Formats: sequence, C-alpha cells, structure tokens
Amino acid sequence: MNFCIIMLRTLVYYIVLSLYLATVYAGSKHYDWSSQYKPVNTSSKCRYPDKTISDCDLVPIEFCKRICDGTPYICHLTLYIEQHTTFGVACEGCPENMEDCSNHGCVPGNGWPRSIIAANRQMPAPEIEVCQNDTLVVDVVNIMHESTTTIHWHGLRQMNGAQYFDGVPYITQCPIPPGNKFRYVFKVPECGTFWYHSHTGMQRLDGLLGALIVKCIYEPLQCMYDYDNNTMMVIDWTNTPTRNLVSSFTLDKQNLSPDTILINGKSSYYDKSASRFMPAAIIDVVAGKKSRIRIIGSCSFTCAYAIQFESHSVTIITVDGGHKIKPVVCDTLIVNAAERFDVVLHANQSCERLYLILIQGVGKCQSITSYAILRYVPSNLDVNFTETELRSRTMFPIKYNTTCNAVESTCAPTRNKEQKSKEICIIDMEGDCNTPPIDPTDEIMCPVSKTYIYDFSLSPVTRDNIETMQYEQFFRPGLRSIFLATVNDIIFSNPSTTLLGSAKYNPPGTFCNKSCIDRSVEKEMPCECTAVYPICLNACVTLILRFKSNFLTHPVHIHGYNAQVAFQEGGLEFVNMSDEELIELAYSNRTKSCCRPIKDVITVPRQGVVILQFKADNPGYWFLHCHWSFHGELGMALILKVGKAKDHPPRPVGFPKCRDFITHCY
Repeated sequence: MNFCIIMLRTLVYYIVLSLYLATVYAGSKHYDWSSQYKPVNTSSKCRYPDKTISDCDLVPIEFCKRICDGTPYICHLTLYIEQHTTFGVACEGCPENMEDCSNHGCVPGNGWPRSIIAANRQMPAPEIEVCQNDTLVVDVVNIMHESTTTIHWHGLRQMNGAQYFDGVPYITQCPIPPGNKFRYVFKVPECGTFWYHSHTGMQRLDGLLGALIVKCIYEPLQCMYDYDNNTMMVIDWTNTPTRNLVSSFTLDKQNLSPDTILINGKSSYYDKSASRFMPAAIIDVVAGKKSRIRIIGSCSFTCAYAIQFESHSVTIITVDGGHKIKPVVCDTLIVNAAERFDVVLHANQSCERLYLILIQGVGKCQSITSYAILRYVPSNLDVNFTETELRSRTMFPIKYNTTCNAVESTCAPTRNKEQKSKEICIIDMEGDCNTPPIDPTDEIMCPVSKTYIYDFSLSPVTRDNIETMQYEQFFRPGLRSIFLATVNDIIFSNPSTTLLGSAKYNPPGTFCNKSCIDRSVEKEMPCECTAVYPICLNACVTLILRFKSNFLTHPVHIHGYNAQVAFQEGGLEFVNMSDEELIELAYSNRTKSCCRPIKDVITVPRQGVVILQFKADNPGYWFLHCHWSFHGELGMALILKVGKAKDHPPRPVGFPKCRDFITHCY
C-alpha cells in the first residue's frame, strides 16, 4: 500500500514538473543538431518557380543519374560547406598505400597539406548529374566558422523566377552566413556540360567547385560516340591558401600563377624535384569505342591550359554547355577559365599500354605542367608509374600541331589558310546553323536595339592614386597595392543589399552617376561604384568588349545569357579605335556568318575586340565579369539590368534580406 502511494506521488511530481517546464519554455525552439540540416518541414508545401514542391516529392540526387526518358524528377542534394584540408588525417597511409588516398574525407590534391573549402568533404564537390527538365533542389549549409558563401550554377540561364538562385552575392541574393542554410530551387531546361562554384571572394580558388552534367532527353549527337561517362575538371592549384596569396600580393610580388594543375582534384605534382608521386586522375575509355569526354575549365588564375591526349586526336562537338558546333578535329585543345568543351576520343590504339593526358599552361604559364592517365578498359595494367618511367615518357613542352581555341592567336581573318588550319579560334568554328544571326537593323527581329562598348583595363596604382584613396577592401587600391581593374574606368563595387527585388533600398551613392557611366567624360581617377546598364526587355543587344593592353587575354563571362560570337580578333589597330569606329565594326559584322558559335564565356584577345549579340529575353540583374578571380574581385565587372522592376519576377516569400543598419535616434 505504501509502495503504491509512493509511486503515485512520484508520478504526480513528474507530471507537474513537465507542465511547469512546458510553460517556461513554451514557444522556444529546441536545438536538435541531428535534425538541424534535414529538409525543412516535410509536411508542408512551398511555392517555387514553376510549381509547388513538397519535401516528400524530393528524389535523392543519386537516383537522378538515370536514362532520360522525359519523366522529370525533383532532385535533392545537401551540400555542407566547411573549411577542410588536403592530405589530412583521413588520408592515413596515402600515397604509400594508394587505397588510403580514396578514404572518405581524404582530399589528396598534389600531396601538399593546405587548407581548402570543401563541399561534403570533397574537392571537387560532388558531381551532379540530372536530366533535362528536372528540377534541382540544393540545400547549401554553411558550416564554416567565419565566412559567408554562395553558389553560382555556371551556364544555366535561370529564367522564369529562378533568377533569384543565380548565386551572385548582393546581386541576386544575400551571402549565406555561417550556420545558415539556403535552398536553391530551379528547373534545368537546357542540357549540356555545366559546373557550379562559389561566387564569394576567392573561395573558388580554394576548392569550392563541382561538375553539373545535364543529360538530354533526346541527344542529337548520340550517333557520334558510344559512351558518355567521363568528366575532366581542370583546376589550377597553389600550395598556399588564397588568403595568404592576397596578403602578400603587392607591386613587388605579383603571384598570379598556380603551382600545379589538378585534374578532378588530383595531381602527381610531377616536376624535376618530385620525391613523392600522388595518385593521378584516371580517364577510362573502352577499347575500340568512341567516348565523349566533358572538359571543364574550372581554373581561376591568369592561365589558360593546353590539353593533349597521347597518341590520340579528339573531335570537339559542343562548347559552353550543349551548344553544337560543326565537329572540329585537333590534337591540342586549349581551355580558358570557365569554358567547357565536349570532345569525342576514339580509343583505336593499343590496349596493352597506358597513355598520358598532358596538361601545360600556355604563354607565360608554360612552366606549369601536370598529367592524368588515359586507360583502356578492361585492363589490369598498373597505373602507378615509377619516377624513371614517367620522366622517360613525358613530352613537355607540348608540341603543337592543330590547336583548337587558340587563345594566344590574334584570330585575325588575314591569317593564311595554313595558319587557320593550325590555330583554330572560336570565331573560326561553325555553330548551330538553325539559329539565325541577330541583325540589329532588322526591325522585325529587333524592334529595339542597344549597343554597349566596354573597355577592360588593368593599370598599376601610383603614389598619386594612393594618396587620394579612402578606406578600401584589403586588396583594393592601397599602400603598395596591385592593379586597378576597371571596365570603362569604373571599379565595380558591390551594393549593400541585393539588386534583384531590393535595389531601391541601397543607400545614396551606391550606383554610378551619369558622369561615371558616360564614356565621353575623361576621369582623373576611376569611379568606384555599382555600374548598372539598363536594357529594354526583348531588345537586341550588341556588346563590344575590348582589351587595350598586351598583357593578358581575358575570359569574360555573362550571366543569364548565351551570346552569339560575331567577331573575335586581336591587333594594334583596335587599341585606338574611336567609339564610332567600333560601332561601325559591329555594324559590318551584324549578319556575317549564319552559323555563329554560341558561348557564355569568351576570350578577349590581347589588344583585341570581341563582339557578342543576344536577345534580351531574360529579365533581371545579370553579372558580366572577367573570370580570372583576382580581376573580377578587383572590380573588372558590371551589371546588365534587363527590363524594369515590373518585368522582374516577384521575390520568393521569406527570401533573406541584407541591408545596412544605422541606429536612428529620435
């Protein structure tokens, strides 16, 4: 009896205690680490671009790699972004025990331990493969301690409400703070070879990048190959974290060259003093068959890279996504920053040996070399070359015969037939003939036309410049600094809040005034502001890009659009052209070639001009910038505002806002 009374009192005590705690903590959020990064609220439905999506509709990304039969999936992936390291403790006995180099969390790199920024403890980040017309849902979870981040889906146009997920900080979204999650949701109507990377600071140089492959429902080029299962990401790499490079980057020490080249995150770091060989990337092809290899120029420094497949030529079939070109055969392919080329390799050599894929920097970067391994399957050959074998087989410097995408060429039409056959520029390639060339004088095609001239420039900072500067970001102009990177004498500066959906909340002085935008106004000092150029929706746009210096070629990327390449040529005659002469140059090329190549990244030659044309049918704020990371971050960028605010898609419900805050006193 007494026992029952004691048990009853104990039960009443716990019931009262539970009610008390429930009252005290009513409305508070329970912190549950295990559920923190699960898909949000699996019982709810949210309105995203084009459709309503419930979390129970999500298909894990690994099941989206399939035969594309036209049935769309909603593919879900979570990316955990964190500081990580190459050649860390997870690598254990690597490279002496090569199996350890494949341990989960082991990023072998080139065998030099250094801090990186990784997604899911991988570098490159997980490869995403989906089908055309799938919807991609990616939860990016920032678990870094001190850095924000964003992810740009390079080459995807992001239309019909997906503009907010283009991933450019302060242009389309706020940076994702530490400890926060941001969900990207967009449909992928185009098929082809794309990639994704951080668009925040220098994070791309530290490893935050990955391949994005969208397979076609109907592949028109299927008859040209037998297999399509190989991706090559060309990554330039340093043994020092980027923040260390920036802090030592002065006029006296300009390190814009990498230490090595990674293929799919791997490099043997082979050089004359190499004492340790790391596992090299392996590209497997089936003996006797033709394989499609998707090559992604995921490089960031000021170097383009030549690629040769030992004893094999390749046939280029697409550029920058899925844009078809008339097949071009070459033995050397040059890939510049952010460019993509799909090539077909016929495995018609002996299967009793391994072949090297040679990679070498071009121009001033020719001392930078690396390799991957081309292996016929089935094969039981040992892929671990000895030092003696490798040095007896390497063929550096690369010997050029027929070069595709010859970025070091002037691309001049005056080249003779032999020169054009050995140095093939983008402008020499024949694109999709079903796409008519844009003719701004055609009033039916182009009721409204707009032409912009953009001069890209790099110039050193002088003492006079320094003394007139105010506080700037760390490696913007300052004491013993580097270069002024400008477009039309404007150093691009980020706004304080996003332009898409919130442009009016930026404080006065954010945007460039008329005198800064006006090319006819001579400036003693470059303006530093947010350069926005308005374009009417559905206007035909002609962009004239010029680089006057003989210092470098520049890969320029345009967001939200694929543009027809109407002209690409280098030469001293372009340096001193007036605006009227440049417009006349564009006019004379307005209908030239009915089969123009289409790209989202184009190399502007030294002292050269590129002319791009597109129909402005995608409203929004679109970034245009040099894809060399240092140049873009230094200010070599601008914004194309297509359409008015009423033409832009509505801001998603609950979309994060980022604004200045100043206490208001009353």
